[in-house]
Formats: sequence, C-alpha cells, structure tokens
Amino acid sequence: MQSLSTSQRPIKNTAEPPYFFQGEDNQDVRNWLTACEDYFDRNPIQWENHSHRIVFALGKTKGNKVAPFSEKYRKVMGGLGGYTQDTSYLTWERFRQEIIKRYIGIEEERRALEEMDKIIYKGRIDTYLLLRENLNIKAGLTGIAWRVKVESKLPQDILRRLSHFKFNDDDHWIETVREVGRQEEELLERGKLSKSISTPHNPTLKRKREGSEKGFNTKFEKKNENKPRKENTSRWKTPRTTTAKRAGNNSKDEHTDWKKAHEGIAEDVVEKRKREKQCTRCTLGNHTWRKC
Repeated sequence: MQSLSTSQRPIKNTAEPPYFFQGEDNQDVRNWLTACEDYFDRNPIQWENHSHRIVFALGKTKGNKVAPFSEKYRKVMGGLGGYTQDTSYLTWERFRQEIIKRYIGIEEERRALEEMDKIIYKGRIDTYLLLRENLNIKAGLTGIAWRVKVESKLPQDILRRLSHFKFNDDDHWIETVREVGRQEEELLERGKLSKSISTPHNPTLKRKREGSEKGFNTKFEKKNENKPRKENTSRWKTPRTTTAKRAGNNSKDEHTDWKKAHEGIAEDVVEKRKREKQCTRCTLGNHTWRKC
C-alpha cells in the first residue's frame, strides 16, 4: 500500500524560476508576469493558493525602483503597518493589475498608440499586422478598440471580404484578417501576372516609337525618298520690290520741315498714322511725308 500511494503522488516538474524584475526601462512587466505564470503552470498543484503566488512574485523583485511597491503591497495584503487590509489583494489578478498600472505608465501607452496610427498598409498583411501587434503589447487594446485601429488602414477590398465572417474573440478575428488579407494579395498578384502575359510583343509598334523619338516622320520620309527635287530653271531671279521702292527713292523731297508739313493735322492722328505705317499727311502707304 505504501508503494502505491508513493506512485500516485504528482511528479514535481523542474522549471526555471523567472528572472528578477527591477523596474528598468528595458524590462516589460507583462513579460515578467508571463514568466511567473509559466513557472506556476509547470506545477499547478503547488501554486493553487494565490497568496503563495504573490509572495513568490514579490520575492522576485529587487532594486530601489520596485521596493516601495513591494513593501506597500505586502502591507495592504496583510493589513499591516497601519494599512487597512484589502482581501482583493490576495488574488493574482489584482496583483497583475496593480503592478502593471504602476510600471506601465499612461505616457508609454499613448506613445504606442501614436506609433500605431503611423503604420500604413503597403500590400503586405503579415508585416502590417506584426507591427501593430508589437505595439499593442504596450497599448493593451482589446475588443472593438483594437479592431477599429487595425481595420482603419486596410483597403476596402479586404474589409469587404472580412464582413462575411462573425468572430468569437480577438484571436479568431486577427487570424481571419490575416487570411483574407493574404487571399486578396494573391488575387492581385495573379491579376498582374495574367495582364503581363496577355499583352503581346509588337515589334512594329516599337519601331514606330523609335522613329518618332528621333524627331522625323518615317512615313513621310519613305514616301518622298525617291521623288526628285525641283530645281529653279529661271535664268535670272527677279528681286521682289515693294510699292514704296517703286515710288522712286530718287524723287525730290517735297517737304523738309516736319511742323510745316503737318500744319492743321491733329497730333493724335499723326501718331495713329505712324503706328499704322502710313504717310502721316495723306494716309497712303507707298511714300513718306517727305515725298507727299
């Protein structure tokens, strides 16, 4: 009977105890709490009592940054040192809440939310969700708030696919987002591939484009390349002369005094005739005022 009772005893699993939490900037208290809970789960019967868990966890804290919290929690937990006992402090859940509230400040959560808003979906759903999930470790969003943050930067096609599903919890929802996002990305990739295959290679179009880039009309050049150029067969070229030249530049000037030549003609009329390149006396265009 003795050997039977010995064989029925639960086997104690060896587990590495959690590291010391010192409240440093490079330590995340939630990771430390997870390490403690993993240690308890290795031997759940030994750690059924929550107060034993809390005392053990407080023993795994050290340093000046954590000492005030540990001391106050112990006193409230047992009603010592003038503190009124709070029986909720005997539960592991309350211990989690208090130490997280103390060592994850509101400012850190706010910064995480701001960084989360900067993340943009760039066609890779796995990268997009990974960045947001990493920041949410500090922000601590759950439920509708978490879903709205993620869905706010997703394209309509993914949201349309997502609307066909119902979700039991956040884990089910995030995995569905990942899956429908991958499906949409695969569809777009197949569309690009089929478009590139269906577009034929047109060498004639390429030659036409090259010809236009050289700055001449290839069609016109081909049509006229064998056509002989006309030559001027006239023996002498007759210079073109204007009416003003034919009027005779050698004729004697009729007027030499501007004022006398324009007596009785308004100044604005003279200016107008000048602009129109007419004789300022008679408005004809084949001579100047001196010849008029």
